[in-house]
Amino acid sequence: MTSNRKRYFTISNLLACLLLVMSPLISYADEPVSLSIKPLACIVKTQGQPCELNVTAHWQTNVPMNLCLYQRNNLIQCWKKQRQALKRFSIEITESTEFRLLNSKQEVVASVQIAINAATPTRYRRRLRADWSVF
Repeated sequence: MTSNRKRYFTISNLLACLLLVMSPLISYADEPVSLSIKPLACIVKTQGQPCELNVTAHWQTNVPMNLCLYQRNNLIQCWKKQRQALKRFSIEITESTEFRLLNSKQEVVASVQIAINAATPTRYRRRLRADWSVF
């Protein structure tokens, strides 16, 4: 009975040590990545006009990662074993577009959308009174 008890304590101690050693690796496996893109909106005169932007993209995480930044399906830049990065670039867009960070497994870890807003609405507001009204 004592040999079984010693074996139990030895196995439980081994598992406890293994858990302590592996816990930092487990906690970083699902580490969130923050992505910020500026500016987040572009104003055009009418819908469909191209918008030229100087974009700043910044991402960061607590652990080094291999990440790639995409605008839709177009690769902008990749980084290897980085904790943060800053990229400035110019784009021309005609409709709202999404920027995505993909990891080495091609999984989306963060995404941000740039919206295009038109200064002139596509539909005009209906007049509230008739043209012939004196008031």
